[in-house]
Amino acid sequence: MVYTLGETVLDIIIGSSGETHSTAGGSMLNASVSLSRLGLGVEFISEVGNDNAGQQIIQFLHQNAVSTNFLTQYKHEKTHLALAHLDEYARPSYSFYRIPPLEPASHKLPDFTSNDFLLFGSFFAIEDRQYDEVKRIRDYAKSMKACLVYDPNFRTPHLKDLSDLKPRIINHMRNADIVKGSDEDFLNIFETKTATETWNHLKNEGVDILIYTMGKEGAALFTKKCQLTFAAPAVEVKSTIGAGDNFNAGLLTALQYLKKSPIEISESEWKKIIPLALDCASEVCTIHENYIPEAFARNILQKHLTGKT
Repeated sequence: MVYTLGETVLDIIIGSSGETHSTAGGSMLNASVSLSRLGLGVEFISEVGNDNAGQQIIQFLHQNAVSTNFLTQYKHEKTHLALAHLDEYARPSYSFYRIPPLEPASHKLPDFTSNDFLLFGSFFAIEDRQYDEVKRIRDYAKSMKACLVYDPNFRTPHLKDLSDLKPRIINHMRNADIVKGSDEDFLNIFETKTATETWNHLKNEGVDILIYTMGKEGAALFTKKCQLTFAAPAVEVKSTIGAGDNFNAGLLTALQYLKKSPIEISESEWKKIIPLALDCASEVCTIHENYIPEAFARNILQKHLTGKT
């Protein structure tokens, strides 16, 4: 089972020519839908407003076989909104509209096992209101030997609060089995400008495995056993929203099928895992949705996990 822990928002996406559409969003929600389409069991731990947007999102999750057993619905508050403006290169800049309840949601603890994964991250994991609750869930998952994957997904609107948030980000990184983030994330958080510079910094913080994504330039993997780089597929980009989230979905799908602790994975196995993640990230860039299409999910599993095309 994969558990995802993060925010729920309604994304309102405005293209460079002014065209607008809305969709269920949030980094972990995006990953959850794609994980389910890739055939994995998914439990989404989050919260949503008691309004039309919230009902729309819940219905969408159910349609995509994402379990909402751990989804808390506010009694009175509204669902959060994210306004994403795409530039001429299909890269988003975000404005967030949030009026959260004063108290954090108190989620029941899942029955984690050593075969499970917990994917968590974004601002949800470090904000004042949620941080202790996220740590409680994270620490329990860790105590039950679940595999923890942390994606800071740190956006520029939060840079003004970095001095307060950075210790929390580092704490999550130290407790994760895998840290995955983009070049933009690490530039924002640590002012590191290359994959190697970032790895040299993070391994001193106790990180054992780093996956560093670089958009169209691909990704780099760093472990104590190997350092590898991977090219990204060349695609015609329509939107980069959800690229990192779908990378995470492909990554966890490959790890789930492999059924190994990350520290036991060999170099040859990583050479199969990361290309699947990159294919998922690249595919979502070719469409105006935050999640991979179902037909693509079926085909990509055959390609990477069975060797068939």
